[in-house]
Amino acid sequence: MHRLDIRKRQRKNGDFMKICAIKIKYQENKRTEKRMVCYNRKNKRKWRKQ
Repeated sequence: MHRLDIRKRQRKNGDFMKICAIKIKYQENKRTEKRMVCYNRKNKRKWRKQ
């Protein structure tokens, strides 16, 4: 469920949604979704989910 919730939030920022989606796949195996970091290509900002 967490994965789907994350995608919905990132959907608004479709620019870096693809980057987040890739990281989510790796995070699934490690079970570290909380530490997932997303990168925005436009602003190149680090987005962390608490």
